[in-house]
Amino acid sequence: MAWTDRPAVDTWYIVFVDGDEDLFPVHRGSDFRPIAFTNPIRVDVDGDGVFTPPGNLAGVEPIQTIDETDAQGVPVRLGQLVAAVGCATTDTRFGDPSAGIFYFEDGTGGIQVRERVNSTTEVRRGDQVWVGGVVSQVLGETVLGDARVEVLKPGAPCPVGVPVTAATVASEPLEGRVVRIPSVSVVSGTWPVGGAEGAVVLADASGTVELLVPPGVVVPPEASDLVDFELTALVSQRDFTPPFTSGYRLVLRDGADLFPDGARPGGMAGGADVRLGRPHPNPFRGDVTIPVLAAPVGARAAVEIHDVAGRRVRTLALPEDGRPLTWDGRDERGRSVAAGVYFVGGGAARVVKLD
Repeated sequence: MAWTDRPAVDTWYIVFVDGDEDLFPVHRGSDFRPIAFTNPIRVDVDGDGVFTPPGNLAGVEPIQTIDETDAQGVPVRLGQLVAAVGCATTDTRFGDPSAGIFYFEDGTGGIQVRERVNSTTEVRRGDQVWVGGVVSQVLGETVLGDARVEVLKPGAPCPVGVPVTAATVASEPLEGRVVRIPSVSVVSGTWPVGGAEGAVVLADASGTVELLVPPGVVVPPEASDLVDFELTALVSQRDFTPPFTSGYRLVLRDGADLFPDGARPGGMAGGADVRLGRPHPNPFRGDVTIPVLAAPVGARAAVEIHDVAGRRVRTLALPEDGRPLTWDGRDERGRSVAAGVYFVGGGAARVVKLD
């Protein structure tokens, strides 16, 4: 196949191949779709020895349109030059201190930006930016690659995150967006310390979701006691094999995402009038003891114990003499509950029962 073009100024081309057969004998089976495309091939039309970018010729589009994918999770606009204007939801070098990578969104969607090699524009969260780049895909996530970036207005506030549940995070339209989950608790894993990379699993009444803490993101010490808290985070994807329709997870942008409006707990939050301390031993096999730090005066208070699905397991009366609360790991009928995670006092304390 031959193709001829005569550009008037320095320009670049991308060669894109989309196959309709399998990859045998390289790979057996039909679950791999043959797709290939080159890096931009730059052409010095005027012969001056310098590549002069032709400028963005694409009109600004909604990110939702740019981020559209087919049934296999492959971007419909793969290889196309596009442009968008939006609010940066992370700083430059997010997740990679050596590269110009950040996320931005415009109210219709969010997307990752990867700047041209050896080019890093200093972008701060909240900056209004113009981005022109080539639609590509990295581990299932749609990105604007080889991008040019211009900061239009520094320091403007970004919209509040989209309200979601843990289960709905696994959704292609949420990829690249900042979301907000009203009430989640850590059900496995521990917060990394000292800016180390790590992950925890969060749960609400709808299900579970993984939260990645990238290297360099410092989790405040107050987070160790967080339960039933509101979380703001970024949705990313890490899917190694097609179809690219899985691998969705949350990413913590910084410690402030754990504390909406800057509010940080002075202790473990309980109900409106009850405050519980750290359970011990935890995990437990026999009884678990939970200190009562604050309780209503002159009232007969009680707390409920729920499983990770939000079902009430047991109601326990608070001791009147200030003694700690004790749970023997049994439900209302005296039956020993299954091993797992349970929340005491509306999520004020998380306990783990072992077999």
